Amino acid sequence: MRKALVVGINEYPISPLHGCINDATAFKYMIESNGDGSPNFDVKMVHDVQTKSELMGLIVDLFEGDSDTVLFYFSGHGYLNDLGGYIVTPDFKPNDFGVSMDDILKLANDSKA
Repeated sequence: MRKALVVGINEYPISPLHGCINDATAFKYMIESNGDGSPNFDVKMVHDVQTKSELMGLIVDLFEGDSDTVLFYFSGHGYLNDLGGYIVTPDFKPNDFGVSMDDILKLANDSKA
């Protein structure tokens, strides 16, 4: 089984974006079927996740189970500092920007996919 989580966030309290949900939607349609119309990825699409906790829960769910292939696509703000990279969620605060890329990589490396 192949599954994907596609997330687009436009609604940020500071610096809202305007094309992320459109980009995520276009990506979803591109990967859910092969060129011959046969199924490709089982896609879960989420718009405007509000919290780091909500996004992290979706990512944990993505990497659980026996899928042979998983894919995570994100369109929204990111942040990079000396400690690493982050997927920024609308509830960001100083020193807590969102989901750490290191955490996502740990989940991916520990998954069966």
